[in-house]
Amino acid sequence: MSPLNYRPALCLSTVLLSLILMTAAQPLRAQTASSPEAHPALSPAAAVTPALDPRALNEALQQFLAATRGDTAAVQRSQQAWERLLAQQPANPLLLSYLGTTLTLKGRDAWAPWTKLQAVEDGLAQIDKALQLLRPEHERQQVLGSALALQVRANAAQTFLALPGIFKRQERGERLLKEVLNHPALADSAPGLRGSVWLSAARQALKQQQAEQARVLAQRIVDQALPQAAAARSLLKELG
Repeated sequence: MSPLNYRPALCLSTVLLSLILMTAAQPLRAQTASSPEAHPALSPAAAVTPALDPRALNEALQQFLAATRGDTAAVQRSQQAWERLLAQQPANPLLLSYLGTTLTLKGRDAWAPWTKLQAVEDGLAQIDKALQLLRPEHERQQVLGSALALQVRANAAQTFLALPGIFKRQERGERLLKEVLNHPALADSAPGLRGSVWLSAARQALKQQQAEQARVLAQRIVDQALPQAAAARSLLKELG
């Protein structure tokens, strides 16, 4: 099997998408921690950037979800949808992060090795840009119950950890995952994001032969009845 034939970790994307899709019929808003009544648009310059078209956002999310589930035709549609949204908000880290992961899925589905490499590298460049664009205000800016910065880092961590070693992103993915795990905002984040991060960390711990740590994290998901509880129970069963 080619080292480029990887299977991306879909836990965060799927759960976060489910969370977003519940509110996608309304204009996408960001809620600042300092002013619960304020609803600036999702962007690094939230006070001056108009809200994203909810229908366009919903389309992008639906296509992205289909792409993560293996629908190869949806990958191109997802890419185009994120690019249209980014035309409105080109410096939006969360949109860049989604586009980047979409491009890595394009690499997953490509046939020629050089095409795989190029698509994944393009995706990683977008995710790197998203991380570079994060600013202190993104630590406070709430998007659907979770800090924007936390979501971008979590998505980057899971994407990096899903890649084969040829891309040399494992170490950075581990650092980002640890950073997200230790972030004080994680405890108050949306249930889907919390469960996704803990499940990723549990699987990573198991991979590193840290069975007790994996068990603790998986049990935490079950105890809190998070959306990933079924997957966590399967992991606990595997741990014995």
